[in-house]
Amino acid sequence: MHIKKEEKMKAPLLIINPKSGKEEYKRVVCACLEACSQINIKKTVKKGDAEEFAKNSKEGTIIVAGGDGTLNEVINGVLKSKKKVKIGLIPIGTSNIVARGFDIPKSTSKALEIIKNNKTTVLDVGKANNKYFLIGAGIGIDAHMYKNVEPLVKRFFGEIAYPIALMKTIMTHEPQKLKVSSGKKKVSCYYALICNIGRFSKVFSVIPNSKHDDGFLDVIIFQNKDIISQFRYCFGLATQKHMNFEDVHTFRAKNIHVGSDEEVIVHCDAELIGTTPVNITCEPKAITLIIP
Repeated sequence: MHIKKEEKMKAPLLIINPKSGKEEYKRVVCACLEACSQINIKKTVKKGDAEEFAKNSKEGTIIVAGGDGTLNEVINGVLKSKKKVKIGLIPIGTSNIVARGFDIPKSTSKALEIIKNNKTTVLDVGKANNKYFLIGAGIGIDAHMYKNVEPLVKRFFGEIAYPIALMKTIMTHEPQKLKVSSGKKKVSCYYALICNIGRFSKVFSVIPNSKHDDGFLDVIIFQNKDIISQFRYCFGLATQKHMNFEDVHTFRAKNIHVGSDEEVIVHCDAELIGTTPVNITCEPKAITLIIP
């Protein structure tokens, strides 16, 4: 991991998703105003706002107050603008996989201390067609799960909305065969995960020994489609035992193509981006993240 310590942040841009509630919004904004001598604040109102704010920003540091979805938009804005920007996180979203993976606390004051200390690491980024992702892309079951998430359930019950949507998906969705290729390697499966960040917390990894700065993406393919296998895959992922299954295989690649006879939904960082076919590439050392 490449880590360096740099100068203190100067006049950052705060991009905040206020969906966490008015009180949380006020608390984060007040903490940022207290911590920074000068700060530009942009509040998202609709999908795509965070990407536009990041794309048009002139600040050298962007603080993202939100979840993985807001962070994904910011990354897309930064990379499309081709500017060198440092990104700091205040994890107040429903899902905060990136923050957990890098041990960034949910406490706003502690997260701001990390940002002020200004220690950074560079991360690879994946690109699926024209959409960048930091965590990973999924084709099949999990993409349909995200499609089935009920907004009201997510708003009032948080992350419990995902297992509810997953149960619905497994019981109602008919998996389609995927054709995954990378160079001379060609495999068929019914579910594929392409991971850039394999560590989701201190104790949970979907890919053991996964690295976020090695110039490769980690591919996991699941080869059966029956309901029992789907539940088994979910249990295996949840308990980190999926790597022991005979019908689960992994490989590393810089370029991956996923096709299918019928269109299959694709997601990047839990955001639906379209359907197959999809070309996925690794963009090495593309983003600078402020970490503990």
